[in-house]
Amino acid sequence: MKLMTLFGVLVAMGSCPLGAASPVAEAVAAATSVRAAIEAGERGTWEAFKGGDEAAYRALCCAEFFEISASGELHSLDDIAKGMRSIVTKRFAMEDVVVTQLADNVGIIRYKLAVDYVEGGEALPTKKCWAVAVWVRREGKWLTASYQESGFGE
Repeated sequence: MKLMTLFGVLVAMGSCPLGAASPVAEAVAAATSVRAAIEAGERGTWEAFKGGDEAAYRALCCAEFFEISASGELHSLDDIAKGMRSIVTKRFAMEDVVVTQLADNVGIIRYKLAVDYVEGGEALPTKKCWAVAVWVRREGKWLTASYQESGFGE
């Protein structure tokens, strides 16, 4: 039995040259890096918003980006930029993050969001909701195309 196992390992090694990854391993690594890139991009949008860095925020978004807030309001990228000037983000947390790659150039991220804002010098209640964003890869760069928030179910 041990001889058969050793034979199987040797045959498998022969089908994949040393130092070369198998197609399955390459696919897993690519998917993992896509998921990591999308999650890093999403966190980057929040860091840019928190830091009031409009240029960094825009650099992570498609020109046609839109947002639907938890209250159902539709916002363009320009609307978001205006909001960055009037609202201060003190803290944000993303929990239970799930990234699903739909195609080579499209992925969706969903997570539970908690964010603390200050507006006009006054702290607002912590906002807690589900967040979902669609990310697309254009010319090798991952960009967010849309973002939507939804309240938690009762």
